[in-house]
Amino acid sequence: MMAPERPTSARFAALSRPTSRILVIAGLAVVGLRLLTWPCAALGRDCISDDACGKFQACINKKCCTPSDFIGRCGSKCGVKCPDSRRCGRDKDCQSGACSGERCCGPNCNGNCSNRCKETQGCTTGDDCESSACVKNKCCTPSDMTNQCGGKCGVKCPDSGVCSDNNDCQSGACSGQRCCGPNCNGNCSNQCKDGQGCTTGNDCANNTCVKSRCCTPSDISNQCGGTCGVKCPNSGVCTDNNDCQSGLCNNGTCGAAG
Repeated sequence: MMAPERPTSARFAALSRPTSRILVIAGLAVVGLRLLTWPCAALGRDCISDDACGKFQACINKKCCTPSDFIGRCGSKCGVKCPDSRRCGRDKDCQSGACSGERCCGPNCNGNCSNRCKETQGCTTGDDCESSACVKNKCCTPSDMTNQCGGKCGVKCPDSGVCSDNNDCQSGACSGQRCCGPNCNGNCSNQCKDGQGCTTGNDCANNTCVKSRCCTPSDISNQCGGTCGVKCPNSGVCTDNNDCQSGLCNNGTCGAAG
């Protein structure tokens, strides 16, 4: 009578064959890969709670996703932009459109945006802005950094402030990159043109300030004639009759009427 077959030994022998060992190892690898990638597989899955999304995702807008800020439940590809100060990975994560130092930047970022906020974005101090200028809680590029005015900042510069055109100045006059006007106190470096405001002749290109306006006189000594609106007395230097009180200009000199 033959001895019964010993299945345990047979199975052991089968597993000992090279082909069988390869199949077993391959099967274990597939199982391990599924375990490693299971959280990623949840991305985009419909959900009603975080439990359906695994440890590393959240259920936001009924979809599994990986937010940049789990506490704020926003950012990344979750379809919800993060408010100021929430964690972010890129500018697109933020309502303000500015992410710096992994934090969204805006009117409440309190100087933590490392000069990343762009023109018109909210700010608290100049440290928030690329331009280093924050005026009326908005980042802007000024013509005058010291006075935080001019340029795109919506605030016009006072006299002697740095300017690039007339629109930068309260006086409406920019010359030699300085705002010129009745209060510039001689700080316009002889740059103000005829008709522009002045305090002294030092403000004016032609060194003549008459009635708080730069002008070109016919008579420098008497500050009269020419475009200055003041007629010259007799013996004053003139170029035509209009320069003289007497209405008579003879050979470059104002004379008495005949």
